[in-house]
Amino acid sequence: MSDFEGLDINLEETESGSFIPEGDYPCIIKVAERKTSKTGNDYINVELSVTGEKYAGWQVRKIFSLWYQHADPQKESEIRGYAKNDFARLIRACGMSEVPKKTIELLGKEVMCKLIVQDADEGSEYGASNEVKSFSKIERSTPPKASSLPPSMSEDKEEKEDDKGAKPPSL
Repeated sequence: MSDFEGLDINLEETESGSFIPEGDYPCIIKVAERKTSKTGNDYINVELSVTGEKYAGWQVRKIFSLWYQHADPQKESEIRGYAKNDFARLIRACGMSEVPKKTIELLGKEVMCKLIVQDADEGSEYGASNEVKSFSKIERSTPPKASSLPPSMSEDKEEKEDDKGAKPPSL
C-alpha cells in the first residue's frame, strides 16, 4: 500500500513559489535572531507565523538590515534608514516603548502584518512570494458592557423620581 494512495499529483504542472492573498494577518513572532549575511553584513531575521482563522501556520519572514555596509555612503544610509523605520514599527506593534536589549524578547509577541505579493526576480527559479509590508498593533476588542445592571451598579447617576431621598441600608 502506498503512503500517497488516492492522491492525484501532477509533477509536470508544479508552480514555483507560493503565497497567500494580500491583506492584514495576525501573526506571532516565532524566530528573532541576529545573523550575518554571506557578504558580512549583520541583520535581524524575524520569522512570523500567521495565527488567524485563514492561513493559520503560514510562515513569513522579514529581514532588518540595521548594520548594512556599502561602499556608497548614500546607499548605506538609505538601506539602514528603511531598516530602522521598519524595525521601529515592529517594536511599537509589539507594544514595546523602547528597543529591547536582546532579540529573544521579541519571541511570542503578536502583531498584525500587512502582507503583499512580491513578484519573483527575472530568471529566478522561485515564484512570487509574500513580503511583510508593515506591522501594526493587534487591536483587542473590549468586552461588551452589561446591559441590565441594578441601579446601584449603574454608571448612570440620574436620580429617578421614586429614588429621591432613599438612603442605603445601615449595618
